[in-house]
Amino acid sequence: MCRGPPSTAGDRPRTAPTVAGRRRTTGAGVGTRVREDGGVTEPTSRTPAPAPAPAPRGMRVGTIVWGLVLAAIGAGVLAWAIGVSFDVELAFIVLIAAAGVLLLVGSLATMVRRRR
Repeated sequence: MCRGPPSTAGDRPRTAPTVAGRRRTTGAGVGTRVREDGGVTEPTSRTPAPAPAPAPRGMRVGTIVWGLVLAAIGAGVLAWAIGVSFDVELAFIVLIAAAGVLLLVGSLATMVRRRR
């Protein structure tokens, strides 16, 4: 059963509207325009305008706080390595509490700054 090659949309002529309401068969694609004198013009490529660059944002409060948390953990590990003894569980409780307070204060400061 040989049916032949499949047809494609490009093989058939397309119709484009004319100014007077007549339809004209052309080989052009979608978006072709018919001039008043009957000639066909191809569509121009329209590139979208580039999106405006977002305003540069400063450092986020969370980034700063978690950087301080990691620095404190690193300092604790170094202190432990040189022989300083401290209650690790209490140190982590204090560290997490301080990070929470800093996150809240930073969020409030950012909110106040944006309102102005």
